[in-house]
Amino acid sequence: MSSKTVALPDLTDTSYSTILKVSAPTMLSALSSNIMEVIDQMILAHYSPEAMAGAASAGMWCGTFRCTTISLVFIAGAFVGNYNGAGKYKFAGMPVWQMIWFSMFLFVLSIPISMFCGPYAIAPALQAEGLPYFKLLMACVPIFTMRSAINAFFIAIGRGYLVAISVFIAIIFNTIVDLILVNGHCGITAFMGAKGAAIGTIVAGISELVFAFVFFLNKQTRKKYNTLNCKLRLRHLKRYIKMGAFASTGHVCENLVYSLIYYCLARTSTEYAVIQTICLTTYMFLLTAVMGIEKGIMSMTANLLGAKLRSKIDKLLLRGIIIHIAIAIIFSAVVMLFPNIIIGNFIDLNTADPDFINRTINVLHAVLLCYVIDGIVWVEAGVLEGGGDLNFQMVVLALSAWICIASPIFLMYHAGTLTEGKNWTLSVCSAILNAIVLFKRYRSGRWIHISI
Repeated sequence: MSSKTVALPDLTDTSYSTILKVSAPTMLSALSSNIMEVIDQMILAHYSPEAMAGAASAGMWCGTFRCTTISLVFIAGAFVGNYNGAGKYKFAGMPVWQMIWFSMFLFVLSIPISMFCGPYAIAPALQAEGLPYFKLLMACVPIFTMRSAINAFFIAIGRGYLVAISVFIAIIFNTIVDLILVNGHCGITAFMGAKGAAIGTIVAGISELVFAFVFFLNKQTRKKYNTLNCKLRLRHLKRYIKMGAFASTGHVCENLVYSLIYYCLARTSTEYAVIQTICLTTYMFLLTAVMGIEKGIMSMTANLLGAKLRSKIDKLLLRGIIIHIAIAIIFSAVVMLFPNIIIGNFIDLNTADPDFINRTINVLHAVLLCYVIDGIVWVEAGVLEGGGDLNFQMVVLALSAWICIASPIFLMYHAGTLTEGKNWTLSVCSAILNAIVLFKRYRSGRWIHISI
């Protein structure tokens, strides 16, 4: 498959159809991590609730590290988009390779963390299944980081369809390996439970990485974008890391909030932990759409800036928000009409307490409201990322998460008043604040930091 046979979208066209063409493959890219986590949780739920909760708890911490590193390497996409929009194609491969080298260096951190930090991050009741999951996934975070660096390249040049294909391949690998290992089929019993689910996710990540490298280094891409330009350039690498440093720190702080919430809920009640697992998994699945829009908006913003068409970004932002709200209405209607189908993927409805089911449904309603508002924040963030303004937005998001969500949850936990759902109500308030602050940042014009 090549761009000769696939019509590439014009990344400087801000029509609804172009935004959807660019965003649709990146929505599927966002599915890569999220859908595999959903598959893990659903298969583990049928294996045992303890395995599901343990993997969810460990996955929070692994996700924190993974999102931190991915947020840093995705700055390469902003530079690639600017080079592509300006027609300076021969420079586009260089920022990607610097992030690939950075990903390789990350093994120096990920392996020691995986070996020694698990017992301090996972509640004692969940460690039997959570620790093996934590050790395997944490050690392999650089694989997902490297994959994201190359995916950012394809998204920025309008070839996101390659990312979509790799996602489908990864999902198939993940599902097959999960079904075999988690339940001990084919005589393989040494990796049953959460450990098998972790291996399935890693195999899927490797398949995505191999697929991405094949197309990143093929003749057509090499010739146009000079993707064999793999020299380590410390000066450029330092520039990218500096630009994304606060973004990464912000992701750490923001994701630690959700890990802390899960830890507090798990310590308070196993039921609370199960409800949080169901709601958070549903939320992450819903976010795949707006995450795709965010990366599509980032790519188009970068190309518009590179082509000196900044005036078109206002319309791009507005239409991105409208597309998100339209998709959110559809998703929300499905969740509200068929909540039992969603909950039934995690627990046995025939034996479950009806009160537990009703409480879970009530929390899901708060999740949907949070999703609608938080999605607007993601679209705004996509524009700011296109201009290289990762630091400001992540500082805002991190501070908001700790002040508006973590602090009240921590106080309620120690006061003995923490119940399921309160964190989602607080998240709605945080999302409203974030949307207002990021829009003001956009209107100020102080978000463009990339000059090529």
